[in-house]
Amino acid sequence: MDLLRGPAARLVNDGAPRDVLKQALVLAGRGDADAVAALIEEHPTLIDQRGGDGVTMLWTAARRGRLALVRWLVARGADIEIPGSAVHVTRVLVSPYCIAVRSRRSEVAQYLLDHGAQADVFAVAAARLLLASGADVRTSGGRLLTSAASQGSIELVRLLLDQGAEAARREPRPVAHRPDDRRPSRCARFDRTVALLRAAGAR
Repeated sequence: MDLLRGPAARLVNDGAPRDVLKQALVLAGRGDADAVAALIEEHPTLIDQRGGDGVTMLWTAARRGRLALVRWLVARGADIEIPGSAVHVTRVLVSPYCIAVRSRRSEVAQYLLDHGAQADVFAVAAARLLLASGADVRTSGGRLLTSAASQGSIELVRLLLDQGAEAARREPRPVAHRPDDRRPSRCARFDRTVALLRAAGAR
């Protein structure tokens, strides 16, 4: 049940009236931290409240590259994993991290990654865009390599290693954890990921 607690909490969307939420999202897109702070002081649950297509203020600020506001929201406990959609028709939901990468907001993407954002199903494409925007894989790759290894994402591990990420780097060390379930497909991916990391110098 503990595994469901986080996702279940994100289904709750109580908070400010719709017009206030709409105003907050517009302000987040502009990066107006003072105005956002005033609204959150009056409506504390607004910080993670979702608007149209599931977007939050953090998601909106990340998409627009408003790094100062992203930092402010994260420091005050905004959920960095609530997904939203940039395309109303398809409703493909992506995390604030991935929308930052997709929008070529490399500083915001790096900040979210450094503060615990998880690589999700769009991680390989997102990583390619992040690297194409000039990110240094020797610094940004360590955290992402750790996340990719722990999830058994061999495609992303291979991409990062090919781009120069250090498998033997100690902080954080990209150790591939064996999954709790013992499905053959998951264990096979784990074994291949470990072999790939060890071939690249991991212990």
